Amino acid sequence: MQKTVLLVDPIHSFTYLSKSLKQYGVRSVAVFSDMSLISAFNRPGNHLFDRQIHLHSTDVNDIVASINEPIDFVLNGSDQHLALAEQLMEILTPSLANDINTINMRVSKYHQQQAMQEAGLPATAQWLFDQAHPDYASLQRLTYPVFAKPVNGGGSIGIFKAESADELEKKLKAAPKTVNFEPITHYLIQEYIDAKEVIIDVFSAAGQHYISQVYTYTKTFYRGAPIYRTLQPIEDQDQLEAIVTFCKKSLDACGYRTGFSHIELFQLDTQDFRLIELNPRISGLSGFANIMANTRGIKSQVDLLVAYLTGQTLQDSDFNRCKKYAIIACLYTHKPINFDDYQSEYEKIQISHTPLSSNITPDLTDLRQVVMLSNKDRHCLNAEINALLKQDVIA
Repeated sequence: MQKTVLLVDPIHSFTYLSKSLKQYGVRSVAVFSDMSLISAFNRPGNHLFDRQIHLHSTDVNDIVASINEPIDFVLNGSDQHLALAEQLMEILTPSLANDINTINMRVSKYHQQQAMQEAGLPATAQWLFDQAHPDYASLQRLTYPVFAKPVNGGGSIGIFKAESADELEKKLKAAPKTVNFEPITHYLIQEYIDAKEVIIDVFSAAGQHYISQVYTYTKTFYRGAPIYRTLQPIEDQDQLEAIVTFCKKSLDACGYRTGFSHIELFQLDTQDFRLIELNPRISGLSGFANIMANTRGIKSQVDLLVAYLTGQTLQDSDFNRCKKYAIIACLYTHKPINFDDYQSEYEKIQISHTPLSSNITPDLTDLRQVVMLSNKDRHCLNAEINALLKQDVIA
């Protein structure tokens, strides 16, 4: 019997998600609470998914009445509308539902750190700044440098580092006013941690967590903000074991039982970890992180979901079975790349043909191309990724 997945405001990796579910024969129903509130970069085309339901409402009863068909699994599709997804989960798939009473631990990046502390896990020092009623004098009391981001943000929108109270005040005043669906009312200001960033893509069902893959970002600072350059898998087995253990503890601390998640951690020099944030959705970057998993020969988040829906035995990806090396490059040049002299296999997506403005501080919504190179020869792959990055407008 065909399984049906309900996706609530799926604005991340939507093309990949729609295509992958169709390839597996899983029916997808996407409900959009208000398409007009979604930025153009995150707005799916009307040809995606098996069925789209467009509303101008977040009323759960309206949405359930509009769906009017059996649902086997509910997936949240945006950082901002987890509460809506969890209410629908509670009605449509109650045995899988997260506890709606603990929703703040998953929605708010501020409350995520509190949840970690309450669970006896390391937490990051933080302050909540009210953008609607700003008290700029209070910024003088903080210890610098700091890192700041919207408490309800996602996709690197509005994030920055500040070295002083004056710089922080200036950037808070110039910060974006909205993310998808919502105004930015508060900024989360945290101690600045200079450490390796670790990313884990996960599928969870009824409190059991299954790891798709683990990787790290490389970044450079440009106009005072961190700019993503590459995604590279972590291969050290001892590191992987420690990362996976901390990741699952973090999910439990935040009460996350069911759904996709994209977890970001700091890995300190002491080999301890700090949760950066739990993003309760599929990984972004137009699906390329999941594509990288399959290219390496391990399970994507969608593979794990389908295994669950079809009653297969689930387990974490076996990182020892990787068939090749792969690295993803984030490029801000709109100009075509000539791959004729590359030995590595490549896959790419052209997001925009418009030149990047030199007057903006770019975030992930400003990417012009995403390219993945893969090769059985690690040294060749590294050399060709470096050559590729040298062609970008951000060195």
